[in-house]
Amino acid sequence: MRKKNNEAYAISMVNDKLKNDKSKSVKSDKIKNTKLNANKQKKINKEMFIAAVAERTGLTQATVSTVFDAYQEEIIDRVTNNEEVSITGFGRFYLQRHKGHPVQFSSMNETVHDYVVFKFSASNVLNNKLRTLDSMHRLEM
Repeated sequence: MRKKNNEAYAISMVNDKLKNDKSKSVKSDKIKNTKLNANKQKKINKEMFIAAVAERTGLTQATVSTVFDAYQEEIIDRVTNNEEVSITGFGRFYLQRHKGHPVQFSSMNETVHDYVVFKFSASNVLNNKLRTLDSMHRLEM
């Protein structure tokens, strides 16, 4: 039953995207070949996220997009300047440094040089909220 609901949801989402072009339609067998699968989490892109925030706040999508871009750029600027950005109740953004190492399965003695990765760590408040929602079966995976 759950798979049929996800399939129907996927069909409706794709058809909504194609609603401007009346000649296109999507059949359920085509959906099975897409990345959307009942065992995977649903994904939204930046455009869909901004539209949802705009609807929730009553602001225009242009305003939300401007704020979102500034928010994203500020976090990236701060983190790349070796600062940790902590947002109370949400989490922290930071850089994690990794030392270089030999490539494990290489016959040519290759090495990976030192590198950094951008990391996010959810706060206890956010994790506890997610656990509560999960225990109430409000989170579907």
